[in-house]
Amino acid sequence: VTGEHDLGNPRGVVLFTSAAHHNVIGGVGQGEGNVISGNDQDGVEILNASDNQVAGNFIGTDTNGDEAVPNTLNGINIEGGSRNLVGGALPFGDNLISGNGRNGIAISGKTAVGNVVHENLIGIDAISTKALPNGRHGIFVDGAVSTRIGGTQERPLVVSGNKGSGIWIEGASATDNRVTSSYVGLDLGGNRAIPNEGTGLQGGVVISGRGVHGNVIGGATADERNVISGNVGDGVVLSQTDDNKIVGNYIGTDRFGEHPVGNFG
Repeated sequence: VTGEHDLGNPRGVVLFTSAAHHNVIGGVGQGEGNVISGNDQDGVEILNASDNQVAGNFIGTDTNGDEAVPNTLNGINIEGGSRNLVGGALPFGDNLISGNGRNGIAISGKTAVGNVVHENLIGIDAISTKALPNGRHGIFVDGAVSTRIGGTQERPLVVSGNKGSGIWIEGASATDNRVTSSYVGLDLGGNRAIPNEGTGLQGGVVISGRGVHGNVIGGATADERNVISGNVGDGVVLSQTDDNKIVGNYIGTDRFGEHPVGNFG
């Protein structure tokens, strides 16, 4: 009842099959979010379901967003299904997804098309002062298509402090995925490093594997710019992949491009 201790269910929140659509877990209004933590599998599972929203929740933390109360697997796991939205409009729509055993968010399968991750905090605490790491990657995309990951320049997506990479994209069918307006390895202010800790071929953002193509990190306008800095691994890694674009980003600086916040791979 305090929202601080692990009394986990075998599973968290589950939306299953295409019959589950236009459901909302949490909300964008003050006080509408849930605390979904301590469960023995994923915190939220969306399995072949489309057009649902997960907004305003603390997933993998205590009720204050200050300490980890891990879901054993992923914070949010989307397998198949299209046009699901993780996050939402300000001021209360973004989720805090931190402290989980595997990935903060996992999106997988070639039938996972057009899912959106918007304006969340992933791998840090609720006030952006310290890491509350997910055990693997902040966001893991495996074979999904046309995923949109990002925020706005006023309220970027923050993916920092995770044990693996910030964002990892793989799987032969992974194409047309896009990452914009995100801070990867920094606090919400975009000035101080909260490193993603992946080493070796890991880093801030990784695109990996044969057949993975047509993905874009950044964009031609300032509004699409990512800041990828302060990570333990490399800033951006392209491994055995072709025809992807890395454009318009600040890599190794603060959000203004004025001071060094180096990646140290």
